[in-house]
Amino acid sequence: MNYKLNYILLGILFLSTFPFGGCDFLKEEPIPSYIYIDTLFLSTEAGQGTNSHGISDAWVSVGPDLVGAFPLPALIPVLESGEQEVTVFGGVLQNGIGATRDVYPFYSRYTVSKNLVPAQVDTIRPTIKYTDNLSFLIMENFEASNIISDEIDGNSNTQVKFSTTEVFEGSRSGHITLGGSDNLIEVGTNLFYEFPTTPERVYLEVDYKNDVTFEVGIAGKSNNYFERFYKVGVLPSAEWNKIYVDFSNDVTSMMTNSAEEFQVVFRALSAGDTTTNIYLDNIKLIYR
Repeated sequence: MNYKLNYILLGILFLSTFPFGGCDFLKEEPIPSYIYIDTLFLSTEAGQGTNSHGISDAWVSVGPDLVGAFPLPALIPVLESGEQEVTVFGGVLQNGIGATRDVYPFYSRYTVSKNLVPAQVDTIRPTIKYTDNLSFLIMENFEASNIISDEIDGNSNTQVKFSTTEVFEGSRSGHITLGGSDNLIEVGTNLFYEFPTTPERVYLEVDYKNDVTFEVGIAGKSNNYFERFYKVGVLPSAEWNKIYVDFSNDVTSMMTNSAEEFQVVFRALSAGDTTTNIYLDNIKLIYR
């Protein structure tokens, strides 16, 4: 715990116990206990790919009551004391939008029993997993393959290639370079994939680093139907980041319109002659 945190706690304790002589009308406020969470950890199993995650918030319950959602790292005041069951859910920015923070439905809860003491800080380090009954329809980490190879734009000069110099983890990532007359790219997975039944939820996870905005979408087709829909624009990020794209309603709508197969698609446009780059890694299309 850093010194700044210590000073905050001392100030809280001082104010809560200061003897206001003659002010009998003031009720003594309860002194809270504190839970400190720096980050959450993801543990993956065989067939689930990387344990990288973009958990931004901790959704915390104590006993049966939700305390709240807290951006990480978080010092969380709790009025309950004594032996309590603390439950933590991992929260993400849905579709990369700060205003749509929510629990990621494909991550499990973390539960621990803690003896909470007023004015005392308990540090917990939650480790979560993917929930049961998930199917990983696409997993691409660019180590041995590159399934993002359907040249929708018809320009072979703009494609997803391998990079060994700018890598998130492992030895390679996917790399898109745009500039000059080759300033537009539209590519997709080299296969259209089928969902066995109408899925309850569908998410795409992507690690990325970029200096130009790119779009992420999904296409659905059958013998007499085709639709391509771009769901989100991903703003430039100088550091590696992760986005969670919720395609649940889009897939359901396309299946209602008779779509039988689906393709993940990417699109970007750069302006001027400046060379721009997009790096991709750990692409997962997951459904339940």
